[in-house]
Amino acid sequence: MISIQLADDAAELEQIRLEALKTNPECFFESYSVISTKTDEYWQQLIDKQQYYTIKKDYRVIGMFAVYLDSDRAKCAGITSVYITPDERRNNYADSMIDFIVNKFKHWPLKLYVTTANIAANKLYEKHGFKKERETSGTYGDGNKYQVNVLIREKHLVQFFMG
Repeated sequence: MISIQLADDAAELEQIRLEALKTNPECFFESYSVISTKTDEYWQQLIDKQQYYTIKKDYRVIGMFAVYLDSDRAKCAGITSVYITPDERRNNYADSMIDFIVNKFKHWPLKLYVTTANIAANKLYEKHGFKKERETSGTYGDGNKYQVNVLIREKHLVQFFMG
């Protein structure tokens, strides 16, 4: 059984985020060498600024993700920092995580950026109704270039039928 909850422990968030950057640096838009030098204050600010969630199995953190509400510009909920530890992949935890996000933020269009190199993630999001809006490129903090798919999923529309 897994639980998904708001992160409230900056040290726990730091640990899983650094593991993610070591394990799958190609999937994130920042590098381990840059982020590993951040202070405790930085990690606490992340928790305060965005809705970071941890995914736990038997009290052990096995994943994370964050959601931010961009109500000013894009009027959408942005998904970021998605990660499941390698030993827990292919156990449908990523599906549970996406289902959680879709249900919790059902009144918001969802948007995320995923590197084109992360084929498994692109397939996961497509399976959950995300569509490619466009492709773009950027530069990591260490100067390396990356290609990104911008994916969007429209909000759930509730229809009422009158009979």
